[in-house]
Amino acid sequence: MASETRGRREGGRSVSAAGRRTKCVRAEAAAPARAARYDRARDLPRLISVWPSEIESLDAAGHAALIAKIERALRAERRRGLAGHWTYDLARHSQLLSALRLEVEALAHAHAQRRKACRVP
Repeated sequence: MASETRGRREGGRSVSAAGRRTKCVRAEAAAPARAARYDRARDLPRLISVWPSEIESLDAAGHAALIAKIERALRAERRRGLAGHWTYDLARHSQLLSALRLEVEALAHAHAQRRKACRVP
């Protein structure tokens, strides 16, 4: 009977092999943990070739250039994956996507902060 419940879902909950119900982890709940693990100075040099000055840059132009580099690297990784190339790396693809999302979010947050500071009451 335990084999019947293996992998089955009941009302938004998955049933483990032992028959216990476990809550499904949603991507939204995992996002803060992923953001806490991302460190620009540590992770970006492993993913793309960047100068230390590009990593430390916090202005909008530098941030936009960094995002463009990540997008180019992600595009190249997608092409390798679609072509079935032997150098394709799923982990790198995932890390690039995560880095891109977090950098875009950081740029949007910085832009909102600048707009907020420039408002005249």
